[in-house]
Amino acid sequence: MISKHRMETITTTGHLVGTDMHHEYDHKYKHGNAMKNTQKGFSLIELMVAVAVLGIITAIAIPSYTSFKLKANRGEAKSALLDVAARLEEYYSENREYTNDMKDIKLSATTTSKISTTNGYYEIQNSETANPTETYFLTATPKDTQSSDKVIFILDDDGEKFHYYAGTTAPDTNTGTPNGWEP
Repeated sequence: MISKHRMETITTTGHLVGTDMHHEYDHKYKHGNAMKNTQKGFSLIELMVAVAVLGIITAIAIPSYTSFKLKANRGEAKSALLDVAARLEEYYSENREYTNDMKDIKLSATTTSKISTTNGYYEIQNSETANPTETYFLTATPKDTQSSDKVIFILDDDGEKFHYYAGTTAPDTNTGTPNGWEP
């Protein structure tokens, strides 16, 4: 029996054996004229495009993540300010005066007037110097890894909340309008 590309014969054992009739066809495959061999791996251009896309994604993602992380850490400052204020109010109810000494309100302080927040992102300080026994003026200043966040939070004895940016003038909490904690 003869097909288009092969001549097939049956051997004495009954097996079908074929021989190629188109040597020219085989020759083209062996020498790469008809079809190229399949490529393995990536070309340099494909690799450069992938690197460029990765670079663009990274350039967008890292600043966004950093900004998100700084804003998320602000909660620690707000929580610490409220905790210190509550302790100062408790101290006032027992002693009829406020204190500048953080150790008096059962906080482990680095100095008598400053404490670090739980994760060390902020430093809390009672900045009232004119009349520290009658009022308090708590500030939360970013430090260490949080120092690139320039927002400073304030809480006073009236419960008024302020914020301002490092390098600018702090708001006057006696005459100014509270601007809250959201920058």
